[in-house]
Amino acid sequence: MPASLAALVTASGGAISRVFASVDFSGRKDEVAVAYAAGPFDRLLLVGAGSPSDPPSTALRRAASVAAMRARVLGVGRAALVVATEAIGSE
Repeated sequence: MPASLAALVTASGGAISRVFASVDFSGRKDEVAVAYAAGPFDRLLLVGAGSPSDPPSTALRRAASVAAMRARVLGVGRAALVVATEAIGSE
């Protein structure tokens, strides 16, 4: 799990840690997991951006698109996007 998500892990009551610990989510490209959290949000949508060797702008654009489509299917009316700094890399 990316270290830069530590504050979000705490705010989610550990929901993100549980998703990663279950090995149901590894961050592969287009992989999606929904985590139900305690805290200021009801659920978290985790979207894999793929390999760190992928061009960051392309990977993040695709991950944001996957997140938006899944949020729409789930009926999410309002969402925020958080990107792990480890996913940004450099081009």
